Parts: sequence; C-alpha cells; structure tokens
Amino acid sequence: MFPHVKPLVGRIKRLVGITGPDGNGNLLKMSKSLNNSILLSDDADTVSKKIMKMYTDPNRLRATDPGTVDKSWVEDAKEQYRKGQTGDVVCKKKLVDVINDLLEPIRQKRKHYENNEDLLINVLKQGSDKANEVAENTLKSVKESVKQFYF
Repeated sequence: MFPHVKPLVGRIKRLVGITGPDGNGNLLKMSKSLNNSILLSDDADTVSKKIMKMYTDPNRLRATDPGTVDKSWVEDAKEQYRKGQTGDVVCKKKLVDVINDLLEPIRQKRKHYENNEDLLINVLKQGSDKANEVAENTLKSVKESVKQFYF
C-alpha cells in the first residue's frame, strides 16, 4: 500500500487481542472497543500489566508442562517452551521488554508534542496548508480534464 514505508513489524492477517477466546473458542482480534489492546499511549507499567494478564496456552497449568508454540516465536524460545524448560511469565516478560522498547520512541515523541502546544499547532497548520495546496492542484487538474475550468 505504501511502498516507500518499511514496516516495523511483519505483515499478519490479524493481531490477536490480549484476552482469551470468546464463548466459541475463537481468539478475538485486538481492538480498542473490546478493551483487549495495547495502545500506543500506554505507559510501560500499563503495557506490563496488560501483557501479564494475556491469555496463554490453556493446556499448560505449570511452567514444566510441555506447550504449543505460535510460528512467530524465535527458535530458541520455541524449543525451551516445548520442552517445558521455560514458563509463560518468562515469555510475557520478554514480550513486555520488546513492546516497551518499540513504544518508547513513540512515547517520547508524543510527550515532546504534548509539552509544546505551539509547535504542535504549527505542525498541524503546515500539514493543513500543504494538504490544501495539493487538493487545489488536483481539483484544477480535474476541472481542466473535464473542460469545466471556468474561473
């Protein structure tokens, strides 16, 4: 869709929410309206709390029980998990670290703009001016193409 933008995370069909399955055993997608998502505005402590409440393998009652693994896990963690050599909490703590590392630059930038209202208004004004210029040029081009450019 945006060939010039490099994705930070792999492309997937659906990001599973942080809660368990619905009444029919289907895992729900991550959604703000379902209150089962990690938001870009969440602080590190909130992210940690949400991840620690995440649904995990229901067949694994103890860390020493063998578990099933999603394809996205790295080979080393997958092997340890399958052998019952690591627990869900260890995996969740690693996920907390990875997600917080990913979100921290976003949090910093957000904080910068929240603390600089004049700068934020200026950035929004510049963006609006640029969008208006592009829209005017596009409308002019369309009017010329359909021969309805009267003024």
